Amino acid sequence: MLGGVVLTIFDRFYVQPQKYAVLQRTVDAMHEHAVQLIPINNDSTIAKDIEYIQYDKKNSKITVLLKQQRRCVTPYLVGRLSGPTLAKVQWEQHENAVVGHFHLFEPGVYFVEIIVINCDAELTNNMNFEEICLEDPKRHRITEKNSTITALTKFSGSEALTNPIGAWYFEGDERPKQVYTRYQPAECFQLTDNIPVSCNNMAPLDLTRFDPYKFKFASDLDLKDHLKGKEGRVCYVGASHGNMLAYHTSKILNEIQNINVTVDYCGHCKGKLFVAKYAEYLTKPSVIRKIIKKNCTKVVIGTGQWDASSQEGHPTSFKDYESHLKVAMELLLSMLGQNNIELYFRSTHYIPINAKTSACPPIDWRNPPVIDKYNEITKRLCKFYNITLFDTNDIVGVTWDRAKDWSHLNNTSGKIEAE
Repeated sequence: MLGGVVLTIFDRFYVQPQKYAVLQRTVDAMHEHAVQLIPINNDSTIAKDIEYIQYDKKNSKITVLLKQQRRCVTPYLVGRLSGPTLAKVQWEQHENAVVGHFHLFEPGVYFVEIIVINCDAELTNNMNFEEICLEDPKRHRITEKNSTITALTKFSGSEALTNPIGAWYFEGDERPKQVYTRYQPAECFQLTDNIPVSCNNMAPLDLTRFDPYKFKFASDLDLKDHLKGKEGRVCYVGASHGNMLAYHTSKILNEIQNINVTVDYCGHCKGKLFVAKYAEYLTKPSVIRKIIKKNCTKVVIGTGQWDASSQEGHPTSFKDYESHLKVAMELLLSMLGQNNIELYFRSTHYIPINAKTSACPPIDWRNPPVIDKYNEITKRLCKFYNITLFDTNDIVGVTWDRAKDWSHLNNTSGKIEAE
């Protein structure tokens, strides 16, 4: 009898707590390693190509597992998380899967949207991309509406991701809502401002989705203190996107007193419109001499918009783009260097999906896969020639669909990029 009581007491106060502790650790481990299935949008153009979409909480990894037999062999995906902050998903292509990582500044519940741009994610230098069509933007979302994931840690994502320079934080009065990708339906395309009445309140066109988010830099850089005692003349070279950057930079500098830093835009050098709108133009010594005459101390060059546009009826091939940039960089380093002018390049901006880029075949090629390839070429050559590249993807990449006119960052994103 006494032995039974002792065993009962021993079990209650020693064995069972041990069992509960083991059970709790097991539950914690399951929670830590838990995977969550993200619902598939069955109306998506590639829904039948997908086995499942899975979120790995511990590793902050999203996996889109593809069926072995599929129409869309290498889908180019764009993913955005929206909640306490905005975050862009960076994707890696595998044989039968696309794996995404992200970097968050705040933990919490996030809406997740993944869209498919086209089925040719692995573009090569020799590939002719003129006939590659985008997936229908009305059916390109592969995740179900209002799908969410929970980020368990503050800094989530792959260690391979570089630390972002900042993030867009939610500062709205209400709870965050899903930030869906903005696009221009074909029926809403007009060369003038006479947009059909039916498009006035159409959800895909709405810009207010970005209003609750404000950008905060990761470091407490005081621009006024940073520029104190500095002097010089910064020249943006390129087409209209360079002009917009010069405009935003000039406004920022005008608000800071007692500095001797000025800004100019070299697109209308000597009265010639867009002297450097194509990468090929920068291979001409006469063009670079016009830049030098602007008396710049620093030159920031951006190309790619016109190269991928419909202005000449067809885009600049990747092979030609790389060839032009290589010649241009060598010439710029030589001629600007002789005049003690510092040379910089900047990444090419994305533009939102519009009626021209989503036409089939396209009549404008400024879509994310093409811009990514141009930027990859620029980054590789800048590294080879030891030229500093300003990559502002942390700022404008996650709000890539924000441009009101479907091209230019004449908004908060443009101002933050200039800062």
